[in-house]
Amino acid sequence: MIQIHECKPGIDVWYRPNLAEPRRFSAIIETDPWLLGHGVAVCHIRDLPDEYGAFVGTPGRRRVRAVALVALEVR
Repeated sequence: MIQIHECKPGIDVWYRPNLAEPRRFSAIIETDPWLLGHGVAVCHIRDLPDEYGAFVGTPGRRRVRAVALVALEVR
């Protein structure tokens, strides 16, 4: 898990869309983090590989909005 103070635009990360699975995808943090109303820190990520779009059933999808920091690891 990336810490909120480490989450800065431009950082290379691994994104795990399902924490119960080992599958992960490379990405770049796009925005500074913010807290949702219930206290979960989130940010936007971009530049996911084409395999991510196929994995989620949306070919061409290369961005995720409001991803929880718990799903990210610094590469």
